[in-house]
Amino acid sequence: MNNRKLNEQIAKKTGLTLNEVAALQAACIDAMTAEVGDANTVTLTGIGSFELKEKPARKIFNPNTKTMQEVPARYTMAFRPASQLKEKVKNS
Repeated sequence: MNNRKLNEQIAKKTGLTLNEVAALQAACIDAMTAEVGDANTVTLTGIGSFELKEKPARKIFNPNTKTMQEVPARYTMAFRPASQLKEKVKNS
């Protein structure tokens, strides 16, 4: 499903126009992005939670140069599905 189909389904169920739904979706995504960017967890009941996790620096072996190299620490996005979502996927 893409954004357009999602917006159409939301508009059909709520009676809002596509422009209103698109604006609402953009506002939700902006708010969620800002929260996760500030290292806060965003939890959507029935769907799951999004959080920022730090991956520590580590050393890797480069087989081309046959040397050890350090990969710097970085942040990555993590998603944990809610139990309701896991159950729905399991039973589908």
